[in-house]
Amino acid sequence: MANELSLPEYTIDYQLPVITINNFDQLKTAVEAYANKYQGMAVTASTEKESKSSRAELRKLKQALDDKRKEIRKKYAEPYQRFAAQIKDLEMTLDSSINPIDAGLKELEEQQRQLRLKHVNALIAEMAPNYHVEPGEVEIDPTWLNKTTTKKKVTEGIADVMGYIKKQHDDLKTGISTITKYAQAYHIDPAGWIDQLKQGQDVNYLLQAIDNQVKLN
Repeated sequence: MANELSLPEYTIDYQLPVITINNFDQLKTAVEAYANKYQGMAVTASTEKESKSSRAELRKLKQALDDKRKEIRKKYAEPYQRFAAQIKDLEMTLDSSINPIDAGLKELEEQQRQLRLKHVNALIAEMAPNYHVEPGEVEIDPTWLNKTTTKKKVTEGIADVMGYIKKQHDDLKTGISTITKYAQAYHIDPAGWIDQLKQGQDVNYLLQAIDNQVKLN
């Protein structure tokens, strides 16, 4: 943008609130006197009624103090609330322009992401035959779709994944051959053992299991 947006110079006039309790010392003395009067009051069956009355009177005094606090807080909060409402109104005016731009940028980013996804899928399809893997076997790493990720980095990432998948295929093929030959040597149907191998079971474990079955028979 050629000209940077800026707001006109403005200031906010405000004064830090000063709250003074007139005759505070006298008020404090009275409160302490009431508190001391009932401090350590013995509560028994015979004084139950008096105790409840005293508690009610003390709570009434406490409530009166709290009501005054709330009254003052409300009065001092009103100027800030008016100020906050004015600022919020200005912010909403800016949001009326920010939000459509933001939505447009998000839509554009998603379009660009989908385009990168298309390119990644095309690259996977192109590279898959070289590794003898199916494109659908390759799980796309979310970082491959980042705007800052280079094609070289994506290609290397795909190659690593395909290399790993190919090794799994080769290992499985070798394992199937090993299990098949071993089982057939004992005249055992290898199908069940091969199923276990495909489910991730270790070759050596299966060979030992075949030995155990032969011994039982």
